[in-house]
Amino acid sequence: PDDSEEDKHIHKCNITERYEDEEYSEDEEEESDHEYLYTAELEVQKPFGDTGDVIVERHEIEMIPREAIEFVNLHYTSDVFLKNSFRHEMKLPDEIFPKAWMNKEQ
Repeated sequence: PDDSEEDKHIHKCNITERYEDEEYSEDEEEESDHEYLYTAELEVQKPFGDTGDVIVERHEIEMIPREAIEFVNLHYTSDVFLKNSFRHEMKLPDEIFPKAWMNKEQ
């Protein structure tokens, strides 16, 4: 399957360390506005040639602000896919909708 442009910049990683930013200050005119920084081990898969093979590169990146980390569910793993998740038919009376919205012929 083709990955969207946005997915190409999302990589599996492990956060290995969280530490206080020594330059952090709540004063807006100071150096850093990040209270904590993170270190992550990152795994990047790059296509190699026309055979569908991939090259796996591993990197360690330091001083990552929290705003740069995004948590993403794996496909079909969020709670909406649970077999016992709550589902109930919603019954709304037609009278609450404007007549212009109603396209059902009676």
